[in-house]
Amino acid sequence: GGLTAAFDCAIVVLLFGLTLMSATWRENRGEGAPERAQEDGGAEASRSPLDLLSEALVSVWRSPALLALGAVVAGFEASMYAFVFNWTPSLTDG
Repeated sequence: GGLTAAFDCAIVVLLFGLTLMSATWRENRGEGAPERAQEDGGAEASRSPLDLLSEALVSVWRSPALLALGAVVAGFEASMYAFVFNWTPSLTDG
């Protein structure tokens, strides 16, 4: 209760979401890409993490919508960190 009531309520929402996702979502294992794996002889699995990272960065840079989405998410996360860092002292003052 008190100042931490919002966090107590968040636990309920978190558990509900976890249950819903566990029951309805299937793992994405790249279904629909077997023809690509056959074309390159399974070379995707042998690529280095650095190659995969650079390919991802190029994809993000070339897509303005994806770049904007990343900026919005980063701004949201920054505001959440600011909220948490300002919220914590108010819990100890009260």
